[in-house]
Amino acid sequence: VLDKCENPGYNNVGMCYFQLKQYDEAEKYYKRSIEFEKKNQSKSIEIDYSNMGELYVSTKQYDLALKYIDSSDALAKKRKNFDVLIQNAKLYKEVYTFQNNKDKIIFYQNLEQQFKDSLQLFLKNEVTDSTKYIVNKAEEEIAIQKKTSRLIIFLSIIGFLISCFLIRQQYIKRKKIKNEVIIKEAVIKERTNEVVNLKQKVSTSYTE
Repeated sequence: VLDKCENPGYNNVGMCYFQLKQYDEAEKYYKRSIEFEKKNQSKSIEIDYSNMGELYVSTKQYDLALKYIDSSDALAKKRKNFDVLIQNAKLYKEVYTFQNNKDKIIFYQNLEQQFKDSLQLFLKNEVTDSTKYIVNKAEEEIAIQKKTSRLIIFLSIIGFLISCFLIRQQYIKRKKIKNEVIIKEAVIKERTNEVVNLKQKVSTSYTE
């Protein structure tokens, strides 16, 4: 079933068998994981190599262990994977403890501490970078909000001025219409008066 999965998780299965000390099964799944990671050009294959090295250290196959730990270490250094480098330093110490190589034991003991310090510094810088990113994003959002607020205020003012202009235009139009009506009414009244006066004159002429 795992073979058909996009991410089968062979490494996780191998780790479970390793914890149960079923080393043959663990080895089988670790090898599958390495094959899968190579095929898919994974960037975490150094973890598989390190796990395989740990397995061979546990089964006292130290030459095989060093082969996988060396492969893991080379990749982990390139990728600055300090977690794997710390694990590998511990494995190197175990191998050289068995071989009673005191110089190597001291060397990898110091190297392990250096990697731990580097990891702490890396995490600290990562937190600092993350904090800077969050602060910068917050400042950008505040700047955008300010711009948006200014734009809203500007548009509100423009809208108000347009409304005032339209109201004024309506007022002027209504006043003009009203004046035209008044003028028409005055003209009609004047003409009406003229007709009445004319009628009176005609009536007076007939009477005379």
